Amino acid sequence: MTYKIINRMKGTTLAEQARFAESFLQRLLGLMGKKNMEKGNALIFKKAPSIHTFFMKFAIDIVFVDASMRILKTYQALGPFRFAGCLRSVLTVELPANTLSQTRTAIGDTLELKPTI
Repeated sequence: MTYKIINRMKGTTLAEQARFAESFLQRLLGLMGKKNMEKGNALIFKKAPSIHTFFMKFAIDIVFVDASMRILKTYQALGPFRFAGCLRSVLTVELPANTLSQTRTAIGDTLELKPTI
């Protein structure tokens, strides 16, 4: 299943095609080995208070959110071979680089996940 990610505070769309990394392998590999992340896509991790960009070939934006879907912490254009974390987060969203600045998404904003058909 895919989801649309909306910034409820700004009325902007962060991703049209977001999916959860659910299996152990999906969580382990994430975006490793990919050449890029297309605009409008996102990868969502449950209970992942930290992520890494080891073995990735491109930068990504990261959003950590709490149980109320409020943004706790962001990383913009995090390059390869880096760590990012937020211990209080319940969901972590990986987005194409520059998505946060283009949508004016910031700490304190609230996100919404809408299932797509």
